[in-house]
Amino acid sequence: MKAVICGLLLCMACRSTQQEPVVGIFAGQAVQTRVDSSLAACYFQADDPACATERASVAAALTHPAPNPTDRAAYADLARRYSPDFATLRFASAVDARPENRGARANFEEKLQRLRNGDRPARSLCARRLLVLVPGFAYRADPATGADLSAQRTALQEIGCDTHFLEVDEIGTVESNATYIARELTRLIAARQDAYDNMILVSVSKGGAEVALALAMLDSAAAARVHAWVNVGGILRGTHLADHARVWPRSWLARGVFWFLGFPGELLSNLSTATRRPVFEALRIPAHIRRLNYLAAPLSGALQESVRGRYAELAPLGPNDGVTLLSDAFQREGVTIVELQLDHYFKDSDIHFKTQALAWLVLEVAIEENSNKFSPPWPPSIRNQDQGREYAN
Repeated sequence: MKAVICGLLLCMACRSTQQEPVVGIFAGQAVQTRVDSSLAACYFQADDPACATERASVAAALTHPAPNPTDRAAYADLARRYSPDFATLRFASAVDARPENRGARANFEEKLQRLRNGDRPARSLCARRLLVLVPGFAYRADPATGADLSAQRTALQEIGCDTHFLEVDEIGTVESNATYIARELTRLIAARQDAYDNMILVSVSKGGAEVALALAMLDSAAAARVHAWVNVGGILRGTHLADHARVWPRSWLARGVFWFLGFPGELLSNLSTATRRPVFEALRIPAHIRRLNYLAAPLSGALQESVRGRYAELAPLGPNDGVTLLSDAFQREGVTIVELQLDHYFKDSDIHFKTQALAWLVLEVAIEENSNKFSPPWPPSIRNQDQGREYAN
């Protein structure tokens, strides 16, 4: 259903682009896919003998440091001037330039390989911690998207973690769901304080914007019991797809489809960048809450067919995951792990192990911090040393 909605409201025809194969390691991860230009291919694998004629062009394109990951205008310019995949690689490079992000990526990859080899985290990691899961848009109506987090719940329970699923309104506004989440977290903390020392939140897609707002709503006593937030593909600052669907003649079609499906008319406005960006920028989430951001930053050859049209629509605005711009999904706080071969829906044969690896990473941090043996591996604020200023939120 969700794919049909997006097709009716938001998608353009897919564009054919030049496709060049790439194989190798980039930003700490193994990649085998295709990219949209020889320039992007030679940026990825500069040592390829076939890149001899492109090296000067790549060098010229890389004259300046990769822009701040939240710099929408700079990445839009890179996408238009060179190619969307070139801009995506620059984004991944900027994220990987932070030592905290490189360390988290290496830790994640090491744990992922151990899981593939049959190893498992100690069950004691999950002791006295509750993982609270917040789903995405239309998670009941269209579970095929994975927004219901059912696969993640199974993976987490397999390694001994207790989970609690928050049944938000699948088509509710960010504000109404955030209010519900904040209320339920407060209730859970009061009801289970003898069973759990703290909670870790896991959100996906639209649920990311809702959790961010809910965390800012918590009183200090409740917030103190929240240890970390794992933000998976969060639509934190809205989506230009909603912006585009509000412009005539698409707005006429959008109103008709929403009326037919029983969706609230204000939902498109609620998810627009004009609404979500200022709200997110103003949030003050408690600094002690650790944030692990898991973002899809797909190269064009890695896209599912169901998102190609939306990706192409957003591509002139910069790197995107098929639903939102990466610069709108990025957070300054915490660490960020980027996936170059996944799009917004994180469809991956390895997602079971990747879920467990992310949980293992966060739970291990919780143990280390509680023991006071190690400094937190990601601080509440990360400075962009290349540009001499902090990332804007």
